[in-house]
Amino acid sequence: MKIISKEATRTINGGLVATVATVARGAYAAIGFINLGIDIGNWLFKNNCKKIFQN
Repeated sequence: MKIISKEATRTINGGLVATVATVARGAYAAIGFINLGIDIGNWLFKNNCKKIFQN
């Protein structure tokens, strides 16, 4: 029984670690996309403002 419980615990811990890693990676990717979107938005906004002011 002890061997089974050790294996089960190892499997559960491995699953939790994998889940946390996947969630963290997804969150990191989402933050990266949000920051990229903000950068593109700011760049477009600045360029459009320059065009508007030049006109």
